[in-house]
Amino acid sequence: MEFNYYTDKALKTLNTESNFLLNATLGLCGETGEFADLVKKYLFQGHPQNLEKIKAELGDILWYLNLACFACGTSLEEVAVLNLEKLSRRYGEGFSTEKSLYRND
Repeated sequence: MEFNYYTDKALKTLNTESNFLLNATLGLCGETGEFADLVKKYLFQGHPQNLEKIKAELGDILWYLNLACFACGTSLEEVAVLNLEKLSRRYGEGFSTEKSLYRND
């Protein structure tokens, strides 16, 4: 699936009366907290790893990230391209601790 297709379909579920940026910000905080809680319970509390719940939370995070992009006048596609360019500048063809410690930003 392409990002633009996702954006078109996902934004049809948007509450158009909300403040988009505030909704995206609070939604990302809440959903990443739910994702983190699942990981915490798995790693530290003996819960089974539930990949279906994890994927559902990641989907919710994607929805709010998409909304944040929309609110800022950009797209998931553009953000992904910019992120790959930044990672390429920082790490070239692969991560290294030295490149991480002495980044040339």
